[in-house]
Amino acid sequence: MTFRRQSDVQLVRQVGDDAARAWLAPIAAQSDPVTTAQYLYDLYTTDLREEVSRITAPVLLLVGTAAIPPEGRPGYVAAARRQVTRVPQAEVVEIPTARHFIQLDDPVALHHAMDAFLDRVR
Repeated sequence: MTFRRQSDVQLVRQVGDDAARAWLAPIAAQSDPVTTAQYLYDLYTTDLREEVSRITAPVLLLVGTAAIPPEGRPGYVAAARRQVTRVPQAEVVEIPTARHFIQLDDPVALHHAMDAFLDRVR
């Protein structure tokens, strides 16, 4: 499979909005395959769960679950929650109307979640 094809497949998983995906595809296709491979390697082999305990600011982790079957969503959100378990002031919010790129799929939900979080931590 070519890098471009792999990129397109990933975008389908990460962006539900067809127009946003069409806009993003040519940008993603310009990514350097070697750099992308290194990024993915680092992402999947670096465990920061202990390190994040030093974060002192409130943290909001938004989890887009539109691409996850309903029966798998609780486990998916729980996995995200485990990433920030050691952050003293972490909040995890599921956005069921969006995939990975929440800002493209449901910007209204994104802004609502951010505004609500900021209201709580002020």
